[in-house]
Amino acid sequence: MSQEATANPKNESLNGGRIPYDVNAATVPAGLRAAAALAEAGFSPITRTRRRRRRTLSRSTQTNALEVFEVAVKEEEARKLVDKYICDDGFPFSSHSDNITEDVRLYSVVLEGNHNQRHVRFQHCLHHFLLSTIEQAQLTAFVSQTADHILAPYPIGLTTDTSLLVASPAVGNDPIYAANVTNSAYHGTIV
Repeated sequence: MSQEATANPKNESLNGGRIPYDVNAATVPAGLRAAAALAEAGFSPITRTRRRRRRTLSRSTQTNALEVFEVAVKEEEARKLVDKYICDDGFPFSSHSDNITEDVRLYSVVLEGNHNQRHVRFQHCLHHFLLSTIEQAQLTAFVSQTADHILAPYPIGLTTDTSLLVASPAVGNDPIYAANVTNSAYHGTIV
């Protein structure tokens, strides 16, 4: 996995995550494919073995990166987390947690966040266009969860009366998400 330093203020709203989804699920595979194609066209003096390794690594990265970022939050845990989020932040609206009828699946925007968080767990919908995959099942699952998040009302999803939010920390399992993923954050509860 490629690691990329995340600069403030983005760093706080992404909870210090060091391994970004977009780089590892889209940019790295595309770069590896491009390097292999350039070599095959004679623009790079690398051996056939190295070209084959780049193609194989590109396919492997592209095929497997998304599952590394996948998180499943059990239905009951998701309900409790959303209710707690609404209660702790004193929001004057419903949590809509009774609309959660199955496990919530999401894809971390980054890995290895602050406070020993393996997955930075909040809903977002901005990176689906960066998914560069040849795996139809993987693409279908990702687009489906994105649609679920877009269609569900905030805070269990991303839709508000005003517009679509960039992110929602409601199913995060650490209070740091609610503290950092706000309406003033770079990657937060903003329209």
